[in-house]
Amino acid sequence: MVLLCVWTAAACQRQPAGPEAVYRCFYQALLEKDWDTAVERLAPEVVERLRQTGRRMARLLGRAEIDPLELMLRSASAELVQPLQAVEVIRRGEATAVLQVTAGPCREGQKCAVSDVTARWHDGSWVLVPRMPPLLGGATRADNQAEKEAP
Repeated sequence: MVLLCVWTAAACQRQPAGPEAVYRCFYQALLEKDWDTAVERLAPEVVERLRQTGRRMARLLGRAEIDPLELMLRSASAELVQPLQAVEVIRRGEATAVLQVTAGPCREGQKCAVSDVTARWHDGSWVLVPRMPPLLGGATRADNQAEKEAP
């Protein structure tokens, strides 16, 4: 586990090679509260949605001085679902990949969290496009259904 963290931290210093490495880097950045690195691994439109939602939340909390991205990334912290067990590409296109991420203790009587995350080739590197709930400015259930039915 320590070796994986050292490798991941070193890989994050340079541009991660593939979508799996980008996700691992993002996850490690959340654990280390390295918000700048985490943001670099997200698609620009995701960053903007997080920023907008963070501003609204900061206003509601009466804490306008809080960095809106940091507020949102803290709430999505990888500490909530750790350790990271596996990141696998389950579908890959020319400029997109769908990753299956497994995290959590995964011991007897404890469930692993399994989710799909999209990665996209953008400006010479892979970025993450996680599905965001409607509350955070993400797609609605109807949008998600239409996406599944698209060719």
